[in-house]
Amino acid sequence: MVVLTSSSDLCELWDRRMAHLHHGTFRMLREMVIGLSDFNTEHHDVCRVCALGKYTKTPFQRNDNKASCILYLMHFDVCGPMFHVSLSGYECYVTFIDDHSRKT
Repeated sequence: MVVLTSSSDLCELWDRRMAHLHHGTFRMLREMVIGLSDFNTEHHDVCRVCALGKYTKTPFQRNDNKASCILYLMHFDVCGPMFHVSLSGYECYVTFIDDHSRKT
């Protein structure tokens, strides 16, 4: 059982329940919903999940170098073990991509 001690705890709880909505949305939500707990909608603490959702990754640097001929450079990926076994009994698979032709 969770015991909430302050208005900020209630704000954090409702932030999680409502899938991390923007804290300004709680003011509109209070007008639309009957019976919503009374808590301070001014969210001074930064929610870790909300902050991580706003992070962006920098893209890889573009590399225009390609292999000069077929099968000179291969990329591969191994995936598995899978939850479901194939009809042939395999639990993993491998993909191969030729860098020159991009054939898989």
